[in-house]
Amino acid sequence: MRTDLRMSHVFIRDVPTYPRPLFLSDAAINIAPDLAAKKDIVQNAIDCAHALGVLEPRGAILAAVETVHPNMPATVDAAALAEIVALFQDQDETPQRLFVVYTTGSKQVA
Repeated sequence: MRTDLRMSHVFIRDVPTYPRPLFLSDAAINIAPDLAAKKDIVQNAIDCAHALGVLEPRGAILAAVETVHPNMPATVDAAALAEIVALFQDQDETPQRLFVVYTTGSKQVA
């Protein structure tokens, strides 16, 4: 199963009280991913959603706190991923929306 693509896990849950399926990505395979790996993991989740008929998936990059802390790589990476998505939005190359949950509340960046 050798490929140039990163392998990641996507758990899909049907919640009867929610109108769409919920996708939880990579809670199992990539233990301590760097920024490049996180970008691939997000793209894999988006591709999975597309393959299952979700044309405009929404996502959240979650961290333990809502603000960027230099000593917490998860928050720094979330901010960087938000910038990456914003670049795609400016180029109008990506139809999906990404919500980044690391600031006060949720910030829609794409």
